[in-house]
Amino acid sequence: MGAGLWLSENLNDTDNKIILKQKDMRRIFTIIAFIWLCIYMTATNVPRTISGTVIDEKGETMIGVHITVKGTNIGTVTNIDGKFTIHSQERSPILIFSYVGYKKTEIRANKNILNVQMEPMENVLDDVVIVGYGSQKKGSVTGSVAQVNAREIMQAPIGAVSNMITGKLPGLVSKQSSGLPGGDGASINIRGASSFASSNSPVVIVDGIRRSFDQLNPEEIESITILKDASAAAVYGLQAAAGVILVTTKKGSEGKLAIKFSSSIALSQNTMFPEFLNGPEYAYWYNKARMLNGKDPLFSNSNIRKMIEGDPDGIWGNTNWVDELFRTGHTTQNTITIDGGNDKLKYFFSVGYYNQEGNVKNINFNRYNFRSNVDAKISKNLSVSIGLGGRKEKREAPTFSTEKNTWNNIFQQAMRAHPYLPRTYDGYPTGNITNGPLVSPIAALNESGFRKNYADYFESNLNIKWDLPWITEGLSLNFSGSYDFSTTYAKAFQTPFKMAQGTVTEQGLKYKIVDSSIGKLAKLAENTSRRGFLTLQASANYSRTFGKHAVSGLLLYEQYRTMSNEFSISTQELDFLELPELDFAKELTAAEGAFGGSSNIVPNAGFVGRFNYAFDNKYLIEISGRYDASYKFVGSKRWTLFPAVSIGWRLSEEKFFKEALPFVDNLKIRGSVGKLGNDTGVNAYMFLRTLQATSSDPSVVIGSSSQNAYKTNSLDNPDLTWENVTIYNIGFESTLWSGLLGIEFDVFYKITKDILEKQGGTFAPSVGGYYPSVVNTGKADNRGFELALTHENRVKDFTYGARFNISWYKNRYLSVTDSPNIQNHLKRNGRKLGQKHGLVALGLFQTDEEARNWPSIFGDQRAGDIKYLDVNGDGKLTYQDDRMWIADSNVPQLNSALTLHVEYKGFDFSAMFQGAAMAEYALSGYYPGIGYDNTEFTSPFFQQGNSPKYLVENSWTPENPNAKYPRLSDTKVQNNKWASTLWIVDGSYIRLKTIQLGYTLPKRIVSKIGANNLRLYVAGGNLFTWTEFPYMDPEAPDVSNGFYPQQKTYSFGLNVTF
Repeated sequence: MGAGLWLSENLNDTDNKIILKQKDMRRIFTIIAFIWLCIYMTATNVPRTISGTVIDEKGETMIGVHITVKGTNIGTVTNIDGKFTIHSQERSPILIFSYVGYKKTEIRANKNILNVQMEPMENVLDDVVIVGYGSQKKGSVTGSVAQVNAREIMQAPIGAVSNMITGKLPGLVSKQSSGLPGGDGASINIRGASSFASSNSPVVIVDGIRRSFDQLNPEEIESITILKDASAAAVYGLQAAAGVILVTTKKGSEGKLAIKFSSSIALSQNTMFPEFLNGPEYAYWYNKARMLNGKDPLFSNSNIRKMIEGDPDGIWGNTNWVDELFRTGHTTQNTITIDGGNDKLKYFFSVGYYNQEGNVKNINFNRYNFRSNVDAKISKNLSVSIGLGGRKEKREAPTFSTEKNTWNNIFQQAMRAHPYLPRTYDGYPTGNITNGPLVSPIAALNESGFRKNYADYFESNLNIKWDLPWITEGLSLNFSGSYDFSTTYAKAFQTPFKMAQGTVTEQGLKYKIVDSSIGKLAKLAENTSRRGFLTLQASANYSRTFGKHAVSGLLLYEQYRTMSNEFSISTQELDFLELPELDFAKELTAAEGAFGGSSNIVPNAGFVGRFNYAFDNKYLIEISGRYDASYKFVGSKRWTLFPAVSIGWRLSEEKFFKEALPFVDNLKIRGSVGKLGNDTGVNAYMFLRTLQATSSDPSVVIGSSSQNAYKTNSLDNPDLTWENVTIYNIGFESTLWSGLLGIEFDVFYKITKDILEKQGGTFAPSVGGYYPSVVNTGKADNRGFELALTHENRVKDFTYGARFNISWYKNRYLSVTDSPNIQNHLKRNGRKLGQKHGLVALGLFQTDEEARNWPSIFGDQRAGDIKYLDVNGDGKLTYQDDRMWIADSNVPQLNSALTLHVEYKGFDFSAMFQGAAMAEYALSGYYPGIGYDNTEFTSPFFQQGNSPKYLVENSWTPENPNAKYPRLSDTKVQNNKWASTLWIVDGSYIRLKTIQLGYTLPKRIVSKIGANNLRLYVAGGNLFTWTEFPYMDPEAPDVSNGFYPQQKTYSFGLNVTF
C-alpha cells in the first residue's frame, strides 16, 4: 500500500505540474495576444500621412486642387508645385479630388504616395447614362433623355418617389392632387398629354422590368432616367407613346463592408384648406342670408351667446368640424443598407420601414421594403447578377371614403356639419341633415367601421452575361429572367351607429336619436387578388472600336405575361360587431354584384434592334426599333414596327470650332424622328362581337323549358389598330468655361393619329347601340420646348451650384368626334386638351330691375346674382346654347424649377423652388358623367351645410356692391349654380418645394462611436406657396365633394455609416 500511495501521490504531483504549465502557457499566450492587439490598435490609430502630386491631362502640375478624406471634414489643397500632404486615421481612406472644370475623382489610398491625373470636364461625357436595355456614354447619346441621381433625389423629404423627383427632370410634368397617406404620389406625364382617349402615363421600368416605382424605398434608388423622344423610347414600342421612366436600384461597390443607417421623422399639415365658419359666425351669416330673402332671423342672440360662452345644458355648441377633422400627421422612416465587395463579388442589401399616420385620424399607411442586389464574376467571361426585392403594405381608413368624387366622403361631411352643434349630446355623436344624407364627421371617422387593405409584393431578377471574345471582341450574350408576384387582401367592415340629429327651428335646437346614414345593418366585404408577372429577355450585344470608327448594336427578344385572378364578396346582418368574419354574416348584400370573381392572362412579345455608329467621336447615328405585338387587335393587325433614327454632331470636336470658340468645352447638336404606339385606349377582344344576357331570369321558352337568352351588346371592329405617335425632336447640349455653365435645349413636335375614340353619344338612340364602341378616328398634336441651365463652382472650401429648368407644352385636338347636337363654337377641334366650357360671367346684378331686364335661365334672378353673357344674342339664356370655352386644363403648360445647393466644410444646404403657369382649375366641381356643378367652394350653405369664410365675407350685399361673390341665400339659388368664369381660378404658383440643411460631424467625433460618417439634417417640403387663390392648394383637383389636402412637411433625420 505504501508503494501504491507513493505512486498515486507522485502521479497527482505530475498532473498538477502539467496543469500549472498549461495555465502558464495560457497566460503567456494571453500576454502575447494583448501585446499584439495593443501594437495593432496603436498602429491603426496612428494617423497615416499620404502625399503626392496632382497633374492635369497634359501632365502639368495643378495648383489649388481640393482634396478631402471621404466622410470627414479633413481636407487640404495642392501647393504651387501641385503637391499635397494629408493625414487620416483610416488604414485605406478614400480621397476625393475636385477642381473647377475637372471631373471629381475618388481614389482609395492603399499606399502612402499617390500621383493623380485629373480628367477635364469634357471627359464627363464618358459618364454613363441609363438607356433602354442598356447604357451609353453621355457624349454618345443622340436621343432626348434626362437623369437624376440618388443624391439629388434624397434632397427632398422622404415620401412617394414621384413627389421627390418633381422639378428635377426637365420634361417631367407632375401634379400632386392628394395628401392621402399611401396615395399621395403625383400623377406624372412626360411632355404633357398627347392622347385624349388613351393613357398619358409613361411606362415605368425598374431594373429592366415593367414595375411600379412610387412605393419603392428612395434609399434603394441609384438613378431615375426619363426617355422623352421616339429615338430613346422606341425600344419599348408597346405603350411607350407617353415616354418611359427608367429606375435603377443600387448595387454593391468595391471596398470594405459599409453599413449605413438612415432615419427621419416628419410632421405634416395641410398646405391650404378653406377656413369654415364657427358657430357664432354661422348664426350671423345664416341670419343675414334669411333676412336678404325677407325672412326673420333663425338664431337668437341668446342662442349665439350660448355658443360663445358655453351652454350649461349641452344643447348648443361651437364646434369647428374642419379643425376637429385635421391634426398634425407623423411620418417615420428607417433604413439599413449593407454595401461592399471586391472585383469578384459585389453586394447591396437594404431593409426599410416607412410609417405614415395621416393628419386625419384613422387614415394611415405603413410599408416594409427589402432589396438585395448581388453581382458575381464567375469567370473571366461570365458574370451573374441576382436581384430580389419586395415590400409589404398596409392601408387603414374608416368606412366613409376619402375619394374626391365619392358622395358623403369624410371631407364633405366636415364641410356640411353645422358648427353650432356640440361634439356630443346625451352621449351620442351629433350630426345634422342636409339635402343629402346625414352628416357626422367625427363619428364617421371613429364609429363607422374600417377599411383595411394589405398588399405583398415580391420581385426577382436574374441576369447572365456571357462575353464571347473567341468569336469576336466586343460580343456578348445576355439572358434575363424575372418573376414578380403580388397578393392583395381588403376587408371593409361597416358598423351602424346611432347619432343625435340636431335641427334648428324658431323654437330652438331640438335633437332626436336616429340611425346614421349607414343604416341599421352591419356589412362586411372582403376581396382578394393575386398577380404574377413573368418576363424573359434574350439579347446579343456588340461594341467595338476600329480606329476612328465605333460600332455597337443590340438584338433582343422579350416576352412578358401577366397572370391574375380575384374574388370578392359582400355580406350583411352580423349579430356580433366584435367578430367581423364572414361566418357570422346572415346574407349577401342586396345590391347586384354581391360576389364575383375573374381571372386573366395577358401576353405580350416583341423584338428589339438598335445600331449605333460614331466616327471620330464627332458624327453619331443611332437606328432603333421594336417589332411589337398586342393581343388586343385582330391577327393581321397584331404586329407593328416602331422605328426611330437619331443623329448627333459633336461640333466642339471640330478643329475650326475649337479655334474660334475655345471657351466652349462641349457642344453636341442632335435630332431624332420616330414612331411609337399606344393600345391602352381599347379593351381586349373589341375586334370580336360580344354577347350579354338579356336578363338574369329566363327570357325564352324552348320546348317546355325556360332558357336564358343572349344578345349582341357590341359589334365587332376588325379594323381596330394602334394609336400611332410620331415624334420629331431637335436639341443641343453644351458646357462652357471649363464646366462653369451647362446648357441643354430641346424642341419637339408630337402628332398622334388613329386615336381610339369611344363613340357613345355620337349616334341617335334609335340606332340601339349597334355600332362599334371604339374606332380609330381621333387625331391630336403636341409641341413644346425644354431648357436646362446649370452652374457649378468651387472656391477653396466653398462649393455651390444652381440648376434652372423650364418647359412649355401645348396640345390640341385635330380631329375628334363630337355629338351632332353640340354647337359649332363648342366643338373641340383646334382646342387644347382638357379645356373647360361654361357660361361667361359679366359680374353681379346691382339692382333687381337690372336683373329682371336681363335674360335668365331660371327666372327669379335678383340683385347680387350672377349676370351671364348672352353668347348667341338671341335674347335668351340657356346652358346648352350660351356656353363658351372658359378655362384651360388644370395641368400646367409651363413648368419650371430652380435648384440651389451649397457645401462649406461640414455644412450642406439645398433648396428647390418650383413654378407652374398656364393652368386653371374650377371651384365648381367636376362630377363624372354629370359635368361641372356647384360645390361647397362655390355656394354658401351648399346642400344645407356650412360655408367657407371667403364666400360669405366677400358676398354681395347692398352695402357691399363691389363684392366678388354672389348674394347670400338660405335656399338654393338656381341662377348661380352654373359653371362659369366666376368660379375659375388661376392655377399658377411658385412654391418652395424642398429645402434641406445638413451637417456632417468631424471624423474625430464620430470615430469615438465606431462610425465613419454621421450627418444630421433638417428638411421641409411644400413650406411656402405663392398663388392667386390663397384658400386652396394650386395643385388641387377640379374639386367636387372635397379631397384630402396636400401636405407640407417638417422633418429631421440622420445618416450614419459604419
